[in-house]
Amino acid sequence: GTFFWKDLTVGMESYVSGRVLAATSARWGNSLSRKIDDLDRAVGWLIEFNRQTESRRVEWGGAELAEWSTRPLDCYEAIFGLTPGERSLFDKARQRHRELAGSTFPIVWYHYAFSSWNICRQNDDIGVFDWESAEHGPALFDLIYLVFRWHQEIARSHGKNGHLRAFRALLLTDPNGSAVSCAIQGAVARYMASMRIDPRPFPLSLLAILARHAYSRDDHSQRPLLPRRAVLRGTAYIR
Repeated sequence: GTFFWKDLTVGMESYVSGRVLAATSARWGNSLSRKIDDLDRAVGWLIEFNRQTESRRVEWGGAELAEWSTRPLDCYEAIFGLTPGERSLFDKARQRHRELAGSTFPIVWYHYAFSSWNICRQNDDIGVFDWESAEHGPALFDLIYLVFRWHQEIARSHGKNGHLRAFRALLLTDPNGSAVSCAIQGAVARYMASMRIDPRPFPLSLLAILARHAYSRDDHSQRPLLPRRAVLRGTAYIR
């Protein structure tokens, strides 16, 4: 709410109790089991929230899912252009989109930035904040962003190209059987089973998220002309 006091407009808002998961995941002093429990509780919260906010299931091949899956690729190409490797990747993604025609996918309330920086834990309770970009969108997107960012904190992916090393370890190499890899695999499997999602859209959803974040971050920076690829992490992930 807001009220006026003298010549000031004063705003009031409620708050979420606890500590953000990013603070506990990034600290060496916290046990790995506690960090994994943070992830498990966040995924459990997301499953229940998506179950309650699922508005419908729509078929692949229609305009709605194309807006979320292949439209971001078109926007990315228009802004950045494509390297030969990216063009091959995008062609395969569009082929996967065609292969999914006829299968269904849930539409839920989508946070857009569901990460350890926007999730608090107080004892065993989870609270989520920063909903200003939320809208109805495809399930799975919030989960992918959550495990992506959580893994970066666990891996302490700092320094030059640290974020790319963490990205490769999480998504582009064979699972190594570590507790962190098993926790993420289990989280993804649990979510997809609970939401009845075909596994085939996972890589397509991942690529669409990376593309959206690349050009939306460019929009937020308000650069007057075409951006330089080197300044945006999203283009590095896709490359």
